[in-house]
Amino acid sequence: DANFNIQAATAGSVAGVLQANPSGTGNIFNALDGAGNLVDSISSTGNLLVKPSTTSTFAVQVQTPGGVNVLAVDTANMRVDIGAGATGEATPSLLVLDSETGTSNDPTEVDGAMYYNATTRSFRCGVDGTWQSCNGLMYANSSISPSVNNCTTNCAAFSTSAAVPANYCQTGKVIKILSDGYYSTGATSSSLQFGVYYGTSATSASSDTLIGTLTPSATTTSVTNDYFQMDYNLVCFSTSSIEAEGTLNVQTGISTNSMTVLPIASTTATTVVTNVANNLYIFPIWSSASTSNTVTVTQMVVSGL
Repeated sequence: DANFNIQAATAGSVAGVLQANPSGTGNIFNALDGAGNLVDSISSTGNLLVKPSTTSTFAVQVQTPGGVNVLAVDTANMRVDIGAGATGEATPSLLVLDSETGTSNDPTEVDGAMYYNATTRSFRCGVDGTWQSCNGLMYANSSISPSVNNCTTNCAAFSTSAAVPANYCQTGKVIKILSDGYYSTGATSSSLQFGVYYGTSATSASSDTLIGTLTPSATTTSVTNDYFQMDYNLVCFSTSSIEAEGTLNVQTGISTNSMTVLPIASTTATTVVTNVANNLYIFPIWSSASTSNTVTVTQMVVSGL
């Protein structure tokens, strides 16, 4: 029952056709409420407008044949609910993001966008002009680093390094570095330190910016594959300064179970340039050069909070 009804003449025919004027821009269809307000329309090019004259928790609904919501637009609370939304249901509807397959390259970034990269198996989020891992992971090594040895002040960095996008360091942003591995020393007593550097050179620490201070020295003699771990937090005080704190845990060879905990502390923030892309490197630094002094990173995880 209706004021007007159009029924297809045959099972295979179209019930009705509304066509815009070939040279016009007027809407194909308008729907008005009882007061004459436009509430729905289809433009001459097929654009659909849904504009209820009053707010509603169910302004737009997509349902199963059984009347179960799959999608609902709530104009009263300015939200879109998938399925039953916060109410929940035994068999929930799923929001499935588009996936990029066959490449790890990100598409053109849009702030607030999100997609799934099937190659890297990670969700990607558009934040402040760059794509970032939605879970905050910035870097995780996939192999053990080559050993770094026979170096003093200008050692090479470990091959494990984390890329930091331009403008990533915003006030209050935290970057957490957890790195561990093993080291060996010769018969001559040597002191080992580590430094976290920000820049673009993996071969010269002096070309980069030391974040905070070097770790305290761990002095050892004739150890083989002793364990170390760095637990380091970088806090962006501003877009141009980073403050660093943490601990260095070192097995010193005195006992297979002995660990020395060395605090890494700085009294002032480090001035940095964050509006261009840089890397976070870890440089090992020995007190004396020796081919017997080697350091290897087995794991390095960098995440942003």
